[in-house]
Amino acid sequence: MTYIPPEKIWELTRQKLETETDYKIKPYDDDLNGKIDLAVMPFTSEAELYEFYDDFGDNKLSERVKELVMVGSKVVFARVFRPEWTTVSGSPSVSSGWLYLDGDPEEVKTSSDIMEGSWEAKWAIDAVTEADPVINHMVFILKDSDNYYEVYYYMKSVADYSEANLKKVVGGSATALINLPKITSAGTYVTKMTRYAGNFEVFLNGVSQGTCSDTDVSPCNEIHLKGEGAYNPTGKLRFDYLYVR
Repeated sequence: MTYIPPEKIWELTRQKLETETDYKIKPYDDDLNGKIDLAVMPFTSEAELYEFYDDFGDNKLSERVKELVMVGSKVVFARVFRPEWTTVSGSPSVSSGWLYLDGDPEEVKTSSDIMEGSWEAKWAIDAVTEADPVINHMVFILKDSDNYYEVYYYMKSVADYSEANLKKVVGGSATALINLPKITSAGTYVTKMTRYAGNFEVFLNGVSQGTCSDTDVSPCNEIHLKGEGAYNPTGKLRFDYLYVR
């Protein structure tokens, strides 16, 4: 991924606007803070379009750097780009483009109104043991603390002691909707959840793990990422990116 310095952003954007007839400018409140931010929305094969995009490439959770980002040869354009994250618990950190959530627990949240789309997160852990778990909560749709959908991994080196599922929590009561492959070894993983018209599908490393239908949680107000890793401090749960199309 290539990063373009902030001072080049408007120069390059202006050049695009002057040379491409299928671009137009739209106002968006991209971080849902009540302030209108200028977004250039492309309708061309030279761009990658997202509803929500965070690559943690500025190594920050707040006061984000809104630089132009390239994925391969394509420009990233997102309605919500590098949002402001709020720390819920612990001391999360960002280093070398990775968000670390490896404390007990460490959790961040950001505003989101997205109810339909394709959520994708690339994440990694360095170690899994039999005795001590690493726990990964990816809460992609949250109404409030008692009502949400999350992809959940409770990871130990023994499958019988591990758990993985797409779950819903309604009124504080949890129900597993799709059982997922248990993670029992260190590695880098890509989890994707899609939801359209109440129909869910979850993928791990590009392979579908099942479908279901559910509409019990609405609307969406936030996205939360939470890690619990103090039991296994060598686990180092971390996120490379999170985006929604």
